[in-house]
Amino acid sequence: MVQNEYLSVGKTLVSSGQTFELGFFSTNNTKNLYLGIWYKNITPTYVVWVANRNHPLTDVAGGFAIADDGNVVVLNGSKMVIWSSNSTRSIVSPVVQLLESGNLVFKVRDAPSYIWQSFDYPTNTRLPGMKHGWDLKISLNRYFTSWKNVNDPSVGDYTYGMDLIGLPQLVLRKGSVKKFRSGVWNGVQFNGIQNLRPNEIFNYTVVINTDEVYGTYVNNGGDTSVITRESINEEGILERFIWDKQTMKWSDMSVFPRDDCDNYNHCGVNGICNIAISPPCECLQGFTPISQKQWSIFNWTDGCVRKTSLQCGSDTFVPIEGLKLPDMINFRVHKSMSLEECKLECTKNCSCTSYASSDVREGGSGCILWFDDLFDFRKFIDVTGDQYLFLRLASSEEEKAINKAMNEKSRMLMKVLLSVGLAVLFFSLVVLIIWKTRRMGGVLDADERQNEDLELPLFDLITLETATNNFSHTNKIGEGFGDSNSASSLEVLKCIQVGLLCVQKLPEDRPSMSDVVFMLSSKNSLLLEPKQPGFFVERSLDDHAIADPRNSENQVTFSIEAR
Repeated sequence: MVQNEYLSVGKTLVSSGQTFELGFFSTNNTKNLYLGIWYKNITPTYVVWVANRNHPLTDVAGGFAIADDGNVVVLNGSKMVIWSSNSTRSIVSPVVQLLESGNLVFKVRDAPSYIWQSFDYPTNTRLPGMKHGWDLKISLNRYFTSWKNVNDPSVGDYTYGMDLIGLPQLVLRKGSVKKFRSGVWNGVQFNGIQNLRPNEIFNYTVVINTDEVYGTYVNNGGDTSVITRESINEEGILERFIWDKQTMKWSDMSVFPRDDCDNYNHCGVNGICNIAISPPCECLQGFTPISQKQWSIFNWTDGCVRKTSLQCGSDTFVPIEGLKLPDMINFRVHKSMSLEECKLECTKNCSCTSYASSDVREGGSGCILWFDDLFDFRKFIDVTGDQYLFLRLASSEEEKAINKAMNEKSRMLMKVLLSVGLAVLFFSLVVLIIWKTRRMGGVLDADERQNEDLELPLFDLITLETATNNFSHTNKIGEGFGDSNSASSLEVLKCIQVGLLCVQKLPEDRPSMSDVVFMLSSKNSLLLEPKQPGFFVERSLDDHAIADPRNSENQVTFSIEAR
């Protein structure tokens, strides 16, 4: 858009790749109009930037234009300026362009630099490539503010910006009250936000120099097809989203505050918040609750106080890992010191209560010293060794800590030994029960072998002849036996021999079904001598041996093999 062009209500300006759109919009149940930028092809519409958020346009005759004084402006129906870019530079051949990044820029035609850009004046949303922090040359602070409510984009209660006191850190405030703190930048990440490390989707970096201090993120590989954003909502919740092209919905990547331990100074001064325990608050080593009564009713705001006063010259330092470092209150930073020099500096000052390296890269460098009480600790469950806090304690407290640790180790060792002993005892009892069961089973098996023939009733020939009327066909039972004198002893022996051939131990020795049919139907077939059957169980004829449970038995196995 060039000078003398006018973007009226109902018209839009679209980025080159059709990702973003600039125009006037209204919220639900209102007639107020705002100049804003939104995603062109995403439904429902999500507005990422608002120009006149505190000064809505109330008539449809207004519009957006480049003014004669070299500013971009929103005009009402009377051509009065209700919003302006407030640039002090007058330029020739100015143009307004909506970039594919979502940045609205005002510049000289074909010039690489911008006179003004919307990325320098964010509202509630951060986009890839947007700077979050300070331009020190012109004292410009780029921070985010929530909407007042979902239908009112005017400035709300919450702000999210970068503090430069000591070391850079991100702070969420409600008015002037801190609600959440990211922890200080340690050269790799903000100490209290673990998920800003390089990942598959985006890469977050912090730039610190004499001109600027800011954080920014870009999609990995500059992939513009991945749509991500970070926003602060009306309730003061920081959310990072990615657009899911399959479900056509925004998906949460991260949320802050995540839990109670993200709430600023949740456990009071010198208290640690650990979400893995319940209740989550505990005191630093060597400290005790100021009011045990209040802590017993889960009111931790008073915090903790030292059990033993520091003795200065005889004090010691205890390293604590996996903590969000305390807030930059009553502190001193020396960026050129080593960690050992930092310790000496803290030792010399009796008011110094703790120290840490300011940069964890290349083994650690720089020095942060804290004095008096410490604020806003959080314990991380899955983070160790990244950055240690060295806490000053009276030497007697260190001895107590060592004894406590040894006692805990002793208790743990006793627990382990007791567990192992119980396991061995239990296993021994199981083995004893099994052995006794098998011993008793052996005796019973012997008795069963002696009486196993009784399980199948046996009848002598006289009984059968009587019951069947001498195997008469007129008797139903006798009819079932067929002609008792029709089979010769040779045929019976042949059947037995064929049966024994079929149950030989090795499958390759057994005849096929066709061979069985041939052997049974042929009168002159020569049958082979059967080998040991596969189901053969040797039995002793010695009664004493049968009764002895120490006798070993052959194991019976079953196998099926296709012929």
